[in-house]
Amino acid sequence: MKKYYSILAILAISLVACNKESNSQVSSIHEALVENGLKYIEIAVSQEKPVDPETKATLSDVSMAFGPGDQIAVLATKDATTAPVTLTYLRYEDSKVIFGGSVDEEATISPYAYYPASIATSTERVINWPTTIDGSKVQVPMIAYLNKEAGSARFQHLGAIAKIAVANCPVGASKLKFTANTNITGGYTVSDFKTGTPIVSASGELTGATITATIDGNGTYYIPLPVNSNSGSSYANFQFALINSAETYYYEQKTATESFGPFARRSIVNFGTLTYDVDQIEEWYLASLLTNWETGYKYNRFIKTAANTYYLNSFNPEDDQWWTLYDKDKNMWLTEGNTYWDGDISKVNGSFNRQGAINKTFWIRLDYNGGSGTWHYSSGNWTSNSDRAWSTGYVKLSISGLGTYNLSRARDDYAANYSWMYENLVIPTNAQYSFKFILNWNGADGNDAESGVSGSLDLTDSCPYGQFEWAGANAMTATLTSGKYNVYLDLADLNFMFVKQPYSD
Repeated sequence: MKKYYSILAILAISLVACNKESNSQVSSIHEALVENGLKYIEIAVSQEKPVDPETKATLSDVSMAFGPGDQIAVLATKDATTAPVTLTYLRYEDSKVIFGGSVDEEATISPYAYYPASIATSTERVINWPTTIDGSKVQVPMIAYLNKEAGSARFQHLGAIAKIAVANCPVGASKLKFTANTNITGGYTVSDFKTGTPIVSASGELTGATITATIDGNGTYYIPLPVNSNSGSSYANFQFALINSAETYYYEQKTATESFGPFARRSIVNFGTLTYDVDQIEEWYLASLLTNWETGYKYNRFIKTAANTYYLNSFNPEDDQWWTLYDKDKNMWLTEGNTYWDGDISKVNGSFNRQGAINKTFWIRLDYNGGSGTWHYSSGNWTSNSDRAWSTGYVKLSISGLGTYNLSRARDDYAANYSWMYENLVIPTNAQYSFKFILNWNGADGNDAESGVSGSLDLTDSCPYGQFEWAGANAMTATLTSGKYNVYLDLADLNFMFVKQPYSD
């Protein structure tokens, strides 16, 4: 008589010797494996539901439950050698999920199971926190004690769950990357629990700070975060980023500016929505005699200075006192009734007139009112012309580790060189960079002025604009993701911004 082995999850681990005819719960394919010196294992499992601490409700939608394609692991030992064995999802039966697989018939199975299977190591209760996961599922590491006396094995969470929605996802963005400000991935040891709650602690020096989830367009995704089992864990200065499959381009990144937590084991942490907007900055342009009336000429782009505010300084020559406001689609905007100094603007074909203010520097401010969905225009003259831009020899941008770049000025014939720009600045890696602007007065050597700040100025992709002063004591920094940027500078008010460009091969 041939031997057939089965571990039926109702007993968690139990070996049964029987003949082919009596083993009706084992399929023919599993019976064939038995004949090759293998024993067949089935484990029935359940799992504790994660909890939203804000609502105290548990989540039990399909993304939270085991299903086809899922795998768990157990450890099998033979001849003093231990290795993980993968069991695959088979079916849903009597409120339990059945996993099954085969192992050497002489192997001993340890009393713990691991999910996902990839976290298991050759050491009992030592796991590797995952660095890549399926974002559509809650693949937070879990462990189950295989109690032979119980009806099934119950998986328990070993960490918290970051929940984030992705909106307006661009074509090509296939991963959602979480980066902590300290190492969080590597080996973790789980306490030898049989009842109660598993306690998790780092088994050695942690080695990585990132966890990457695969995504598929707009939707809600989940990333597992390791936490202290007793007191929970807080996270600060972390980042979420939308990236391409090769992880060479960051479409969007959000950086936390405060600490969050502490997060408890099995808790769901809602981080809101990551909305893709490659620019994050509205496009407004000035066209006038200074730009040869080129529609939306790129060098005279308004610079963002606050969440809903944009500034630009320009010059009104004696020859022509008219100028035009354009958006990115080259639509003309004007105030109702041609109120040229203050008022709400709308898409109207027409130009502004600075009658009575020739040969003057003037400022323009655009403010967006989210409540009404309207843009407000205001403007005024400088009390005297700005002396920062007249007869400027050059303006350069110096970035630590990358080099120095010569900016180009707006097309004009009146020496009012307020608007400057550098196109396609290449940022090779996702990192923090120190930078400064260098101005040469009158083209004379040794007459450079360098930008700085009296306090601190730390830009990020989610707030890539600022204002500086000349000869400031402190350097400016920018945490920018890899890609290409256009840099805009207004010498009158010393406003500037980095604008990331859309991805291209």
